[in-house]
Formats: sequence, structure tokens, C-alpha cells
Amino acid sequence: MSLLAVLSAEPADQLAWAAGHEVLTEAIVFDFDLVLRQAEALELGAVPDLRSIDLLFGEMKVRDHSGLWADTLAADPRWDEVRTAARRALVRMCGDWRQPLPARVLR
Repeated sequence: MSLLAVLSAEPADQLAWAAGHEVLTEAIVFDFDLVLRQAEALELGAVPDLRSIDLLFGEMKVRDHSGLWADTLAADPRWDEVRTAARRALVRMCGDWRQPLPARVLR
């Protein structure tokens, strides 16, 4: 849920959080891949939204970026589509997309 909270947050909140934690894009992608596999295994209703995010990551070539997520986030307007899909997934799973951003990140 923490990753989806980050992916669904308002752009300014995402940038501040990403910069403050110095999160690498590859960490976001790795964590997302785990979330998607777990959701598929559990047959969660949010799987279609998560697959939409996965497709967007492919189109945006997010997996090819090795730098900071804050830089990647600012570079492509399709993050708005990722944000929308993450919000839909959270609504399906939690009833509300507004979730607290994680206070700590493992790198």
C-alpha cells in the first residue's frame, strides 16, 4: 500500500517525498513489480489498475531509468495517468486513495 500511496499522491507531494528520500527509479519499479505479483496471486480487484500502471511503465521506459525518481517523475507527463490508476487501485482496496506517505524508505 505504501508504494501505491506514493504513486497516487499529488505531484508536489511526490516530488518532495522523492527528493527527501532520494529514491531511485529502479527501486520504485522493483517495488511495483512485487505489488503487482502479490495482487495477481491474491486475485485482488485492483489488478486491472495495477496492470495499467505496468503498461504505462513500459511505454514510458521507466525500467530503463537508473537515476533518482524525482528526476524521472518530472520528465514525463504520463505520470498523471500512473497517479490516476494508482488512485483507482487504492479506492478498490482501501475505499479511499488518500493514504499517508511512508516515513521511511529502504534503499
